Amino acid sequence: MPREIPNKKIKDLGDYLDRVYKLIPAELAAAYCAAQSFLGVPEDPKDNIPLLSGFCIFLTILVPFYLMRLQGVSNVWQIVVSTISLPIWAANISILYVGLILAPTWPKIFGLVLIGWVLVTPLLVGKTR
Repeated sequence: MPREIPNKKIKDLGDYLDRVYKLIPAELAAAYCAAQSFLGVPEDPKDNIPLLSGFCIFLTILVPFYLMRLQGVSNVWQIVVSTISLPIWAANISILYVGLILAPTWPKIFGLVLIGWVLVTPLLVGKTR
């Protein structure tokens, strides 16, 4: 199944979910989860922050190449949105670490950014021309 999101109207929930599935770089998200699990929880969880941050940057750089070369995506908006989505998702999946290094309000802000991004994404990718 191609990963490119077609430019057509969304007809039902299944069509919308298919688009969302194609936007999420699942293999790279799985790699981030695997890295987080591999690192475990050390005595001082702050020790994992530089490692996870560096790995997240590496994965974010891989997103456009992964989509273009391995999955044949040519829609620039889809590539941009997918690339931005990975670090937003990673920050929210690692909210414990965000809470350790930033003020207590930041985890809430990151959560709201994720919710807002999910709402804006369909407007940016695959809209009817």
